[in-house]
Amino acid sequence: MSDGNVCLKYGSAKIVPRAPVRDMGHYNLPGQLTVMLHENPDAAIFKETFLCGLTARVCGECGYAELYAEQPRELYGAFERSKRPRN
Repeated sequence: MSDGNVCLKYGSAKIVPRAPVRDMGHYNLPGQLTVMLHENPDAAIFKETFLCGLTARVCGECGYAELYAEQPRELYGAFERSKRPRN
């Protein structure tokens, strides 16, 4: 991860923070790019899906971009819950 002040590839300080990243989903309707994680992946239904939005940090010189989860702690918690044995 970067320190937020300079581009990791180019070294430029021209950084666009937290730029929205859009996905043209079903029917070409714009939506936010997301990470999807099932907390109960083996379930046939009721998988307890967790969605986490992504934003980008973009260098204004070279265009290098990094994606960042908007709720990293909650995403990791969902990941941990997904590893628990289910009855």
